[in-house]
Amino acid sequence: MDNLAALPLSTITLSGIALYILGSCTYNLWFHPLRHIPGPWYAAISPVWLTFQDLKLKRAYALQDMLVRYGGIVRIHPNQVVYVDSVASRVVYSKCPKSATYKAFLTNDGDNALTILDNANHAIRKRAYRPHYTAPNLALYQPEIHEFTHDAVDKMLQCDGKKPIDCLILFSRLLTDITFMSSFGQRTESVKNWDIVNLTEDPANEIIDAIHLFPIRGILRAISPQPLWILLNWLPFPTAKKVLGCDNRIASYVIRSRNQVIENDPNFKLTGEKDEIRSDDERLSLIHRLLLQSLRAKPEDKLSDDATVAESMAHTIAGVDTSSITLAYMIYNLARMPDVLARIREEVDPLMPMEDGRHQIPSIVTLENLPYLKAFFMESMRLYGAVPSMLERVVPPTLDVEFSIRGFQIPPGTIVGTQAWSVHRDPSIFPDPEAFKPERWLTATEDMRSHWMAFGVGSRSCAGVHLAQIFIRVIIVAICRNFDLEIPASTTPESMEQRFAFAMNPAGRTVPLVFKPRRD
Repeated sequence: MDNLAALPLSTITLSGIALYILGSCTYNLWFHPLRHIPGPWYAAISPVWLTFQDLKLKRAYALQDMLVRYGGIVRIHPNQVVYVDSVASRVVYSKCPKSATYKAFLTNDGDNALTILDNANHAIRKRAYRPHYTAPNLALYQPEIHEFTHDAVDKMLQCDGKKPIDCLILFSRLLTDITFMSSFGQRTESVKNWDIVNLTEDPANEIIDAIHLFPIRGILRAISPQPLWILLNWLPFPTAKKVLGCDNRIASYVIRSRNQVIENDPNFKLTGEKDEIRSDDERLSLIHRLLLQSLRAKPEDKLSDDATVAESMAHTIAGVDTSSITLAYMIYNLARMPDVLARIREEVDPLMPMEDGRHQIPSIVTLENLPYLKAFFMESMRLYGAVPSMLERVVPPTLDVEFSIRGFQIPPGTIVGTQAWSVHRDPSIFPDPEAFKPERWLTATEDMRSHWMAFGVGSRSCAGVHLAQIFIRVIIVAICRNFDLEIPASTTPESMEQRFAFAMNPAGRTVPLVFKPRRD
């Protein structure tokens, strides 16, 4: 004891930390309930390996490599398991709540459909926004979707094919116009006000930048202990403030929109019966619909004003950020695959006559029934869906039977999940999985359809899937009919390599392409 007392306090402290780390690693490797799950020892002993993959923005690649090396189930963290197994997914994505990782994507510090962990409370939230995304309601926005797409075509024609246009900026602006009309009933004129020649700043820049930075902020929040996250928010550096403050900038816009709706709609001044409130049959923006829902819903289903803001923010971020990335990859593939472009043109050119100086865009119903266009959409989402990352769930203690994946028992409290990146590259389901082959979907098997999870799985899948399918089809056919495509030297396979901050992005963070007006 005298010898121990003579040791410096720092030595004792460091020795204690070393013993704790050694003990923790030993337990995780040799005694943990997941010790029998295949996987590398360095992933089993601590979360450092997985965090490192997140910092490199390469988690999906790393998990895919592990699944190929170890089989369809791998331990990637002391308490996390990734797998590829359709039978397990039916249980995981119907009966297991989300992991706390999703809380990194709170909007305005409030829960949204993405961050609500348990399925019961998510179902309440879903009942509030689901009417907005029905086919009849979305069809009411067809005139504006066509109008804004024509605006984008006109803007692209200004360049006359003489300079590359960054597709991420182009589609972010176009989807800002579409999404803000759908979510807030407001015209942003983001495309019309864009100085495509000189690229000068305008008011749309701030909100678009904030939307694109939000996933990066989310990853930083997910991997940072709470004290570190608080410290990061105090950093005085402009870049840190820009990234970490993006949530506040989006929230300020949404709060202004909410206040305008409340001020302009007399329903919010009514004191009479609920049946005085306007009908769901009217075309309403998402935030307007959510606010009215709070007036007539049962007490347990009512959304607070803060919840309405948080939910509207989440739908806006998803509508602009993820879809603009996917569209950029779609057009890039059309530019490098002229045979695919030609087949789409065979379908759409006869349906897009010139009227009033513009090629008219077919109706939503017409576009939904074009086989090759649908096949192109499905294949693009298979390989370039914007959220291919692991969808984490927690095994609850309430399952009726002991839960297992591929013969390995998984105890309650374990974080499990699959990722679209790996499911979509299963060669037993998708032969030659890395090849971009839209034609595979013309004769799709039931296995192919059931393994396609570009918008998530089960009841927690993406709320805006139908809206995304509409405007993606509209934008694709408008570009195919109006432009020939070229890839400039600045756009390379390396710059287009995918990186992952939950959502996917190209490594180069830009996708310049040349749009040459068709002369036929």
